[in-house]
Amino acid sequence: KPLDAFKPTELPEGSEGSSNISAMAIAPDGSFWVAEAIYSYHYELPEDFNPETDEQWNYYVDDGQRTLLRKLGPDGTELASVDMRQLLQERYPDNAEAYQYYYINNFCFDNDSNLYLGNGDTGIFVLDPEGKVIAEISGDNFSGQVVRLGDGRVATMSWDETGGKLSVLDLATKSVTEKLPLPYSWNNLYDGDENYLYYYNTSTSLMGYKADGTPEVTDD
Repeated sequence: KPLDAFKPTELPEGSEGSSNISAMAIAPDGSFWVAEAIYSYHYELPEDFNPETDEQWNYYVDDGQRTLLRKLGPDGTELASVDMRQLLQERYPDNAEAYQYYYINNFCFDNDSNLYLGNGDTGIFVLDPEGKVIAEISGDNFSGQVVRLGDGRVATMSWDETGGKLSVLDLATKSVTEKLPLPYSWNNLYDGDENYLYYYNTSTSLMGYKADGTPEVTDD
């Protein structure tokens, strides 16, 4: 069914640009979330600007990129919105410039519909179902990519001296409780289900990873 009430975020007045949906997912409570990236720019033309003798690109100003997390109702009506660039810049003012182009390409949910996503560095933000930050979990060599495991836990990709791992996150302790091995040949990770702890693809196959550590080809 089309989300008829959904509207892309308007660009700042006087600016040009575009917006796109960079990620989406459905929470266990049935709510639908999207990540929207809005890129815009404008021109600061002098009062004596003459398009016949000058180029407006000489006065180009990059507005940067806003990245919004938007919670939508069944018809696309916005129920909540989080400006992630603003949140990060306010949270880390000494590093505000680094978040000018913060981008979301992946997020997931735990059993309580809390949303997990990378913070653009080596941490994971956890937002409650209304979009409020309730935790930040930091760890060594977190990639920021998150995946919901088949048993409902959430993990993020990380590295250690032996290679790639899935670090299982615990919201109560804000720590890593377990590290699961990652196959050497994986390309992308996908949420698990009752059949597999998580899925991943190689250059030739879609694979499922069982809780006992056994990989299995699910589709050649």
